[in-house]
Order: sequence, then C-alpha cells, then structure tokens
Amino acid sequence: MQQFAKELNITDLTGRSIGEVRKRVAVLPDDAVIVYLPIYTDETGISHNPQEAIKAVSEVANRPIVIDSEDLVGSGATGGFIVSARKIGDEVGARIARILNGEDVANIQVATRNFIVPMFDARKLKEWGIGERGLPIDSDVRFREQSIWDLYAWQILAVAMVIPIQSFLIGWFLYEHRRRQRAERESRQHLLEAAKMDRAMMASAMSASIAHELNQPLGAILNNAETAEILLNKDSTDRNELKEILADIRRDDQRAAEIIRGLRMLLKHSDLEAREIELADVITDTIKLVEHQAIEHGVTIKVAHLPARLCVRADPIHLQQVLLNIALNAIEAMQNIPEGARELKVRVDQLEGGEARVSIEDNGPGIPVEKLKRIFEPFVTTKRQGTGIGLSIAKTIIGTYGGRIWAENVPNGGAIFHFTLHVATADLEAV
Repeated sequence: MQQFAKELNITDLTGRSIGEVRKRVAVLPDDAVIVYLPIYTDETGISHNPQEAIKAVSEVANRPIVIDSEDLVGSGATGGFIVSARKIGDEVGARIARILNGEDVANIQVATRNFIVPMFDARKLKEWGIGERGLPIDSDVRFREQSIWDLYAWQILAVAMVIPIQSFLIGWFLYEHRRRQRAERESRQHLLEAAKMDRAMMASAMSASIAHELNQPLGAILNNAETAEILLNKDSTDRNELKEILADIRRDDQRAAEIIRGLRMLLKHSDLEAREIELADVITDTIKLVEHQAIEHGVTIKVAHLPARLCVRADPIHLQQVLLNIALNAIEAMQNIPEGARELKVRVDQLEGGEARVSIEDNGPGIPVEKLKRIFEPFVTTKRQGTGIGLSIAKTIIGTYGGRIWAENVPNGGAIFHFTLHVATADLEAV
C-alpha cells in the first residue's frame, strides 16, 4: 500500500465503524475504487460477518469493490485477483493422499503453483459498465445472465431442424393427400365406366329375354284393343266388358312400363351415391328382370322370406348390378344340370353387429378350387365367353359401401355367393 501511495491517493478506512464506512464509500470520486478487506470487528468493538459487512458496504458504494477472497464473490463486490481456496484444497488433498499412500515426504516438493485466479461478478461488471474484453485472460466470470441461446441452445437447434422437416413433411402429406384424392376420383370414374359397360353387356345378354318379356304385355294390349274395337262397332256395347278390357290394357301397360323402367335403371349412368334403400325392394326388382332368363334356361328361383323394413345404405342401381351379375352367372352355370333340378336360391339374413347378408346359391358344378380364391380378381372367369370383370366390379361396389363379398362351394354341389352391407341406423334401433 505504501508503494501504491506514491502514485495513488489512498484513503484507509480500516478500523472504522460500519456506519462511517458506509458514509464515506457513498461519496467517492469517479476515479476511485474500493479495496475490501474482510471486516470482523470495527472501532466500536462490534463483531461482523465479512459477507454481511460487504453487503452493507456495497448497498451504498458509488464505486466498484475489489476483493481477494473467493467467499466474497457474489456478495456485492465486482471481483479481483482471488486466492482460490478450492485450488489450494485440491493441491493439499493430493499431497496428503500421497503421504497416506506411503510416499516419502522428502520426495514431495513444496507446491509453487499460482493459486490466484482473476474472478468477477458479471452483474457488477454490467452495473459499472466494465466490458469483459478488458478483463485478464482466463478470467472466471460468474453469475452471467444467461441468454435464451445459453439456456436452450440444443432445444433451439432441435426446433430449427424440426421446423423445416415438419414443413417438408406437411407439404409432402398435402401433396400425397391431393394426389390420392385425384387417384380416387380417377379410380371412381373408371369404376363407373366399367360398371356401365358391364351393365350394358348384361342388358345385351338379356335383350332376347327382355324383348320376349315385352312382347307378352304388348301383344295382350294389342289383342285387347282389337277386341274393344269389335265391341264398339256392334250395335249394342257391353260396358262391363269394355271396363274389363281397359283394366287388362292398364295392367299390361304397367307391366311393360316396369320392364322398360328396370332396363333404363340398369343402363342409367349414376355416381356411387349411398342412400337408405329397402333391400327387399331391390332384390324383388332384380328377380323380375332375371325371371324370364331363368324360365328360358329351366331354372326355378326360390326366394326365402325377405325381412320387412330392412334398409341398407347403398345405390340401388349398383346393388342391382351386383345381384344380376351373380344371378346370371348362376343361371349359366346350371346349363348342364338336368331340367327340373336347376334351382337358384336367394336368402337374406340380418346378422349381429348391424349387417345384412345376402346369399345366392345354385346347384351347378361349383367353382374350380384353383379359381375359388381368385374368383373376384379382374379377368378371372369360369365361363368360356366371360370377360372376368363382372365379379371384380361387384367386389369393388360392395367394398365401396363398406361391405364384404365372398364365394364358397356347397358340399352337395353348386356354389353360393354371399355379400354383406351395413344396416341403416334406424333399423338397428328398431332391433
């Protein structure tokens, strides 16, 4: 201190009371600095804790406080060249361990390391406007206010990496979603076109039967009209007989209209639109369309009792197409069965779990085992003239409405086709 006194104005406040020290350090000039030595007692004889004492001083000091003890760092001082008790303790402990391990003390040299470390409180450096660049090299700066980067560096890096990846994935998923929607629309359109073509082929195959079916009501209408003309040309006309003739004409006209309506519905180009329909009505209309075809081939159609008010969600045209495909295949499959023994059985069952099952059974030769598992694949057929797309379309239609379709051989001969559809909610509540 005497050496520094030649160049600096030194004010000695040692031994003064804490109160006086506080007053003096509060009004120091701007070029002053406070060197704090631990205060244990003051001139009043009062004992002090050095850490509490420096806090009392730093609360009012208007200049930085320099210290030399590591215990005082963080108590209000700015810092200084600190004697590191930790380093001294480490060195002493290492030497004691060597002695306890039996090493000769004479071989243990006296420690000459520098245990002084430049150590500072970052909060006080900031308060007094002291930049860390002006500190000695390898200074230990404590109590830094950590930035978000210091606290969450790896989290920020992770987020920075995740966000572009997520953006890429979201973009890719949106692209894939749109591409899938476009593919579904195209697939749906192809299905509609294939279904329409299949219906046209069925109508072509049934044309002779439909024409014959129409000839009956049309011929009856013509005969009744000619009879009415004859009666009208007579002098006396039987009004009751004319009423009967007109009733017959009306009945035959309705029959012809139903046949034409059924054909038009079959050929109608419609989207796959699921709506609530009576399953029994669709089956009844389909049987009417295929009835004459069955009579021509000597096939008897047997329909088990159809449950009343059993509604499903499907499109009636497409459901009728599925039924026609299976029924016409069954009729054709029984060509080699003796006449009088050809039977086509239709049955509807309501299953647990809210499903309705439609079963169509024939007593033909059955499906070859090698084709049974592949019967619903495109271009797989058991007929010589078959295209192999009818059952594939049927499977797609049933699958579109959330149902299943499968086939199996009957042990006594023949094949049976089943398909299921979900029963409408109202019917489930009624059950």
